[in-house]
Amino acid sequence: MRVLLGLTMVLSLAGCYDPADNCLNDRSAKIGAYVASQSIVKTKLRSPSSAKFPAFGDRDVNVLFEWKCNFKVAGFVDAQNAFGGTVRTRYIIEIKADPETGGYTGRNLLMD
Repeated sequence: MRVLLGLTMVLSLAGCYDPADNCLNDRSAKIGAYVASQSIVKTKLRSPSSAKFPAFGDRDVNVLFEWKCNFKVAGFVDAQNAFGGTVRTRYIIEIKADPETGGYTGRNLLMD
């Protein structure tokens, strides 16, 4: 009886796995999405070399795993503006991971 119950639980969990979705909802995948978001945000800044992002564990950083290797990243960056003053800009971006190449692409970047 215990073997049957254990087998049933394993099979029910295996049914939740989608072989087409090779990305995992784990910390390392979320960190990769966050680092990719930083690279994309930097390309939109007036002074990318002055950009300072919070650490991944900061309370103002949110990385949500959606599905099919898609993440939504919300955070902020402190960077210099055209006058040399440092301003905080919040952003949200969708990141898609490619498990075959290990690369990331971003879309729908919103910055305030």
